[in-house]
Amino acid sequence: MRQRHLKLAALKLLIPVLLLSLHPAMAEEFDASPVYVHADDVMLVVAASVNDDLIIQDLGGYAVIARTPENIANTAIARVTNLSVMRDALGRLGLADHRVLFTPNGGYNVDVIALSYNLTVSARYPNSGWALLQLDSLDSAERLITQFETDDRVRLVELNVNFYDIEPT
Repeated sequence: MRQRHLKLAALKLLIPVLLLSLHPAMAEEFDASPVYVHADDVMLVVAASVNDDLIIQDLGGYAVIARTPENIANTAIARVTNLSVMRDALGRLGLADHRVLFTPNGGYNVDVIALSYNLTVSARYPNSGWALLQLDSLDSAERLITQFETDDRVRLVELNVNFYDIEPT
């Protein structure tokens, strides 16, 4: 009986310690929106316009190649200008279509928020509460994200980035 009380006392001490040690990992995983940076050391091209040996990664029918003076000067390489190559914190490459996903805080309407920025909602995902806004460039999307991060009406915001190397579960 005494051993059982000692084990329970030890568990009561260990559980808070374990929870405290896990807290930074949980905070890192759930507190912040994903962070993507523009991968300006590479360029996005039509895969069929380059030799396979130049391709760093295939992304949904496009190819990512190194941004070198030779590749920039090569007029046979078909560049893609309506998408941007982004890199996440793990170094993975993805495509951004210059759209912004956001969800409002309770009681606020996505259309009213969009209208206050002179934008129109291009898609709604009612089951999740997310809405999508189309912008004309990566710079415009990044500026809007910065503005939304300080707008009390917006709960979550992120750049719409697709990673083609992730297998659906």
